[in-house]
Amino acid sequence: MNKDLTEIDAYWARLVFSGKTPPLRQADTPKAVVQWLTHQRGAIGYMERAQADPRFNIVFSLEP
Repeated sequence: MNKDLTEIDAYWARLVFSGKTPPLRQADTPKAVVQWLTHQRGAIGYMERAQADPRFNIVFSLEP
């Protein structure tokens, strides 16, 4: 994306402020992400690869 963190934050702030999208959900633990994903068909979650649940498909991975 060639954007730094402040540019990404500004992008999301514009989307939320304009009403084009609701704020992103945040979870406190990877377990909470897995629980939410199991109940939301078509949802996307972000977590460390080592904590990913084998029931889900990894569609993109950022490598260090």
